Amino acid sequence: MIMTGTSVGLALMHTNDIPIFARWNQDLEFTALLGTPGEAHTLEMRQEAYKQNSRMKPDSAEFAFLS
Repeated sequence: MIMTGTSVGLALMHTNDIPIFARWNQDLEFTALLGTPGEAHTLEMRQEAYKQNSRMKPDSAEFAFLS
């Protein structure tokens, strides 16, 4: 955990977080809030996106908000 608040925290994203994000991205109401209505992501899609982001930006990190 990098930062914590009373209700949420900010943490580095790890590969074991991918299934959680995949589940969220299969919720069409959630994707609409992200600005991508109707765009559901499979587990494989989220795994590939994580791999691509890691390759494209080796000097950066992906963060996750935890509640």
